[in-house]
Amino acid sequence: MHQEYKGYNWKNTNWAQVAERLLAPEEVNIQDKQDFNYLCQVILRALQIGTLTRRVTKWSRPWWNPDLAEMRQIKNTTFFDFRASRTNKHTYHGIRNAYLRWVRKATQDHWNTVVENPTPSSL
Repeated sequence: MHQEYKGYNWKNTNWAQVAERLLAPEEVNIQDKQDFNYLCQVILRALQIGTLTRRVTKWSRPWWNPDLAEMRQIKNTTFFDFRASRTNKHTYHGIRNAYLRWVRKATQDHWNTVVENPTPSSL
């Protein structure tokens, strides 16, 4: 089962490459709607060239979302702080347990949608 395109990977944007493709401020002259639309297209094209798309494969977790990625980063940072004795055990366990609850909720919600709308490819 192939998943659909999910968007850009903004963490890996090459901002120097994007800046090279943008117009210099003295070149920007918006007189009418056509100039505005052209400038928007230039900006979008620069972002598309400088930003990689997320790779979605058949092994990708369909229930994963950016909120879980951020929570995982917070959990890992807190774990490193806990190991370095910069935070206590209760703080780390609370953050870890909250993260695991959100992962369980995301997987359960995804599974419920799969079961409610079964297709031969999803089963």
